[in-house]
Amino acid sequence: MSKKITIKRKVLVLGTFAVGKTSLVNRFVINKFSDIYIPTIGVSIKKKTIELDDVNVDMVIWDIADVATFDVIPEHYLSGAHGVLIVFDLTRPETLKKSLEGVQNFKDSLPQSALYIVGNKKDILEHKVDGPMNELGITEVHTSAKSGENVEELFAEMAQKIIS
Repeated sequence: MSKKITIKRKVLVLGTFAVGKTSLVNRFVINKFSDIYIPTIGVSIKKKTIELDDVNVDMVIWDIADVATFDVIPEHYLSGAHGVLIVFDLTRPETLKKSLEGVQNFKDSLPQSALYIVGNKKDILEHKVDGPMNELGITEVHTSAKSGENVEELFAEMAQKIIS
């Protein structure tokens, strides 16, 4: 039996204020949820290993503080990113609009990265967005950091995608 190799992959988690970025990361990394809103300042970096069939993927997750516009993210945050999760709040449609404004920037800046639009707070409201993601060639996933629904699956799918 051969030993699995381990590879590191950097994943950015972005979105406007209070969409659940940190809650999503905490649900994935430590399987915990808190109703208390504490805004991230700067960036919070966490790591979790995903075991796939033939490789372990160390996901180094950069939870980046609320950004009013995605063009203000420091270049060194973007550097070396293998995946990007742009999170919006399913209960606040304006957060999706804001998220979509930054999508083309990421497609241009990080063309080899796996890019996902993540509608969070599915436990409160399920709202399927018609059209834009398909037209832009972006994967859309809906999650609930509170219940954990689709969180593990999202990160596992991303891990598989970014090692391919």
